[in-house]
Amino acid sequence: MPNEEAITKADLENVVLRIQADIESVESRIRQATKTDIENVIDLIQQVIERMDQRFEAVDRRFDTVESRLDKLGDGVAGVEMQMSGVTRWSERIDRDQLAILSTQKAQQIAIDNLADRITRLERRPQN
Repeated sequence: MPNEEAITKADLENVVLRIQADIESVESRIRQATKTDIENVIDLIQQVIERMDQRFEAVDRRFDTVESRLDKLGDGVAGVEMQMSGVTRWSERIDRDQLAILSTQKAQQIAIDNLADRITRLERRPQN
């Protein structure tokens, strides 16, 4: 006959207590693993935030550099604009002077043509 030992209520309670202890141990390990995982995720997020801060600082420095260069470029453009206004005034004066010269030349050419016509008529007159 098989070994038949009687299982007592105390034996069952001991088994239940051992199972509960094992369950609590497993739960504790899971909680610890979850806590460790959460801490690792938090560390990674903090590293990402630090890296983003570094990148934003680098971008800010570049923006500052670009802003400085644009300010210098603006100053240069303002100087060129002032020079160009002087050149424009000079060009307008030259245009006016050229128009005056052309008008004078036209009047002179008309006068020369009139004199040439008069000389031609005078030369064709019969001389007495």
